[in-house]
Amino acid sequence: SSRDGSGRRMREVACPICTVHLQ
Repeated sequence: SSRDGSGRRMREVACPICTVHLQ
């Protein structure tokens, strides 16, 4: 579970624009 959370966070930082679009 810890590994999944870390990867998810990295992806968010890599594509901040995508995160905003999802929101």
